[in-house]
Amino acid sequence: MLRAIIFDVDGVLADSFEANFDLFKNLMPRAGYKAPTREEYETLFHRSLRDTIKILTKSESEEEITRVTKLEYDTEYDEKLLTLPKGAEEVIASLSQNYRLGIATSRIRDYVFEGPLAELEQYFQTSIAYEDTENLGDVIEYCVALVHDDEYAKTLIGSEDVIEIDEATANNLGD
Repeated sequence: MLRAIIFDVDGVLADSFEANFDLFKNLMPRAGYKAPTREEYETLFHRSLRDTIKILTKSESEEEITRVTKLEYDTEYDEKLLTLPKGAEEVIASLSQNYRLGIATSRIRDYVFEGPLAELEQYFQTSIAYEDTENLGDVIEYCVALVHDDEYAKTLIGSEDVIEIDEATANNLGD
């Protein structure tokens, strides 16, 4: 019996391509790098913020990647470019009546429910963001805990641990 549904944000709950592309077009020149072309960004859209910055800067320096990441906080994000699919709130509200809902995303915690996504937050029992787990095993355990309304799931919220999930691992989350 299906008890919980876990959603991704970018490309599932929201069409964020244009908003994220716009962000990187503004961020990279501010950091001293060339802005990505649409074609370049299309190959990076599915990656986390840090991974995208690492690729665009071509830097292996954690200090440089962190410097550019911090600049992102002061770079305008045009929430008007972030859109929800037609009828999304109604579908999510309906699903929340019968299932526990969660989000697993490579977005950083501060941006999980930004812009029009804020309207959906009330329907989700939990969210797993970039900073929340040490490894893929914790993500899987966390999702299982969501299904069972486990206290363990609640202890994972707000974890101080920061991880980087490589793209191959992230792609296997849905398998």
